[in-house]
Amino acid sequence: MAEPVALLRSTELEPGAIRAAELDGAEVVVWRDHDGGVHVHDARCPHAWNHLAAVGAVDGPDLVCTAHFWRFDTAGCGTRRLSDGSREPMRDLRAYPCVEQDGWIWATPG
Repeated sequence: MAEPVALLRSTELEPGAIRAAELDGAEVVVWRDHDGGVHVHDARCPHAWNHLAAVGAVDGPDLVCTAHFWRFDTAGCGTRRLSDGSREPMRDLRAYPCVEQDGWIWATPG
């Protein structure tokens, strides 16, 4: 199993923020939900390949691609919110195991 990699200092990521990083050669985004949880996902929306550090937004527990409003939960499950409030399943976004420890945000490639 791969070893965890330090991506960002904890102080570099406030609630609602999204930052670009690299994890074992892969483009990823590191984001913090509004409750303070840290998450690491592939950087590109699977719909139109937009970089989520540029066009992403955090909405509660979701990472949202503002180009077409696809939403990804903390596990990377993709949905689109319909006008009636329900969610239509869309393609998922890869999520990486991560932890915040010793002032750093760490993720495990693989």
